Amino acid sequence: MATVSPTPLQYEAKYHAIVARAPGATRITVNVHKYKNNSVTSGDHSTVLAKQEAMKPLIAKIRDASKADMGRKKIPQGTHVVLKKQAEDVNQADYGPGSLYETIDLNPILRTYVGKGSPEDIAFTLGLALRFEMVDADTASLQEYCDNYLGVDCSGFVTNYADAALGARLDPMNTSATSYREPSSKRREKIEEIQALDALAWATTNHVAVIEAVDAFYIEMVKGHQGKNFKGLPITVVESNGGKGLNHATYTLESVNSHHVFKVHRSYESAAHLHKVYIRSLP
Repeated sequence: MATVSPTPLQYEAKYHAIVARAPGATRITVNVHKYKNNSVTSGDHSTVLAKQEAMKPLIAKIRDASKADMGRKKIPQGTHVVLKKQAEDVNQADYGPGSLYETIDLNPILRTYVGKGSPEDIAFTLGLALRFEMVDADTASLQEYCDNYLGVDCSGFVTNYADAALGARLDPMNTSATSYREPSSKRREKIEEIQALDALAWATTNHVAVIEAVDAFYIEMVKGHQGKNFKGLPITVVESNGGKGLNHATYTLESVNSHHVFKVHRSYESAAHLHKVYIRSLP
């Protein structure tokens, strides 16, 4: 398989080192590591407070600023609004029409607060939160803001990864974890077919993860024995889940049945805890 950049682990690392720009071109680095899911209505994994306390007030401030900057009587609607550029973004040598203005796309903001944001979406949104003084411009305050309001869910991570690394052009807002079960033609049928960058789509619940690496030596052993009586294939998997947030771990592949459903075990769970998954190629 050709080298793909970034790898799933490298893409995970991007979330753990988001660089947000504060006014004055100050850079602040924060770690976005929590699991947030828009379908959850209460508890730490919910996005309800993020939308009420962070997203809606930020978008309201952006719209109000656009109204003032453009000299309008009504607050602008739609997903794109025009603002005056910050002073440090104005090119003094550019005197063309519109050189003092920029168009702000609100879609990255929406994705960020519902667990579907890419690292770029999150950095962009945090920059606006700092610009409109939704949070103090220091590392501790911005990290607390992230811990309170930001995260990524399982399909948000996998879909953004497929887009960034594999050019998939999927919509993170409308690509569910269960969609990665299909099409059946992409599903792996045998242990020796499994590759890095394959997706693990849970067969009985809404979860998806992506493989970083497969033990190539083990695969060669499996091929040499035609796959008979082999289990325990080590694979490195990157995922965002409710228990660990955005993380990576070693899985072992224990078996596959005639319906091409694999059983896998996470290294940090009890030996008896197995998950039933389909394994299919991305994107």
